[in-house]
Amino acid sequence: MENNIPIHLQEVLFASSDTAISRQLGKLEETGQIKKIAPRIYTSNFNEPSDVIIRRNIFTILGKLYPGAVLSHRSALEFKPTTANQIFVTYTYTKKIELPGIIETQKREVKDLGKPNDLNIDYGMDFG
Repeated sequence: MENNIPIHLQEVLFASSDTAISRQLGKLEETGQIKKIAPRIYTSNFNEPSDVIIRRNIFTILGKLYPGAVLSHRSALEFKPTTANQIFVTYTYTKKIELPGIIETQKREVKDLGKPNDLNIDYGMDFG
């Protein structure tokens, strides 16, 4: 559904390797219609802090940046970041990522992702 909303009206936007989208994002940022809130992540929301926007859209963000990722550990049980603002995601490599509002996003390396009973994080899916 969010893909049907005009790009300048979406709360969270993502950088792309598509030059047309990159150009459009550049123009929107240049004219002050969007702002960058994290690497490869932009927003049209100037009324709230970046951490609030990222926390509200964390599953959309993770699903877009890490397709096929699976919520794991506490995050899989609670469907939200921990009280220490951590969210655990299983992906194809291990890396800690810091985003405003989410202090550490941990991804752990596994060989078989997406088993039948796993809950994948898909772009646009919202559990919050």
